Amino acid sequence: MPPYYQFLYFGSHATGNTGLENLIQRCGGLSYYQGDVDVEDRAKAAYITLFTLIMEHTDLQDYFSYIALRNYIPHNKKENGEKLCALIPNTPSIYLVRDPISALKSACSLTPCREVYVEMKKLVNPEDLLHFLQNRGKGDKEDLRIAETDTFAHLMEYFIKDIYYCFHDTQLWDFLINFKESIILDMAEIVGDRAFETIHTLAKQLHFPPPKPEDKEIFAMGISEYQTILPLTLEFKSHNQVIAITLMDRVFCMDKRKYIFDYNSQRCSSYHKQALEENANYKDITFSLFGQTCFYDRIILCIHSKDWAILFENENLLGLVKKRLLEIIPLLEKQKEMKNAKKLTEKDILEYLKSHKDLCLEAKAVFEKYLTFLASVRPDIIESWKYYQEFLAMCEEMS
Repeated sequence: MPPYYQFLYFGSHATGNTGLENLIQRCGGLSYYQGDVDVEDRAKAAYITLFTLIMEHTDLQDYFSYIALRNYIPHNKKENGEKLCALIPNTPSIYLVRDPISALKSACSLTPCREVYVEMKKLVNPEDLLHFLQNRGKGDKEDLRIAETDTFAHLMEYFIKDIYYCFHDTQLWDFLINFKESIILDMAEIVGDRAFETIHTLAKQLHFPPPKPEDKEIFAMGISEYQTILPLTLEFKSHNQVIAITLMDRVFCMDKRKYIFDYNSQRCSSYHKQALEENANYKDITFSLFGQTCFYDRIILCIHSKDWAILFENENLLGLVKKRLLEIIPLLEKQKEMKNAKKLTEKDILEYLKSHKDLCLEAKAVFEKYLTFLASVRPDIIESWKYYQEFLAMCEEMS
């Protein structure tokens, strides 16, 4: 692998990856990541993507880059996961870990952030907007009361049994034969008030720009509050003029980047330069429209510079936009509260496993293998995990 990146970040999904990426990106970091690809040799596809991204962005100024390795590809006749990892030279690295019961909860609840685009002319009643958002989540508590063939049971078995996404840290580390040690982070260290100091320390260790003092408040905010709702782009038309306003969570907005997840669908291609150049054209107009910096502490309104003049030179359009936004924003908050009230908890996961003994014991074997490396270097972290310790006690009772 070409050595034009700062460090490697590895581990499983559902351990706080989005949060850590967001914090590092606020310091100017760009991640090179190969997402899921449906090809026979995923390792080869991942290598080509990472190689291309690295080489195409060697001239970026004011940013630093790193490789994010979070998928586990086995080594067999069809795939070469071991070879992919062996081609990554020894560099500084971060290994993010999390209580596996909490990770399983998140894996069953995660919904990718994808921008929803709504043509306002088709939205007769603002309440109709909720229909665009209500099916974006999964893993709600209601699923626990549905037949086992339904969503929750399927997700539980899938994430426990298929280690491509989750619970593969030891296997991945064994493939990274050029690495001798890593900076180990427990997810608890990047949550709430601890996040700012943790990233500040990482910046010193890995030699990237430290977080800005003015960002300390945002570093403490959780990243999943509006995950199934924003970003949301609304298209307005007036007298043959069309503009688009995007509602965003300010936690994800940084530098001149419109929204950190805008390019998720393009992560297997060369996206960073395009995103940086295009998003530099976006303006935050929340204060210009309503005299306040945000709604509900987090929701902001952004517009492309080409639409700025159209909006503010057309009084009828401006009035329409303000009226509809004031109708819609409270609905988004209502939807967020409804989704949060139905979120899965670690207790839900433990209760489900307790009532499904075979799956519970299978999960125990998977977790033990997953944690072998961590147990050899930081057993204290494993001992500090409340829910995992409850899980082990439950398994002991079953035995």
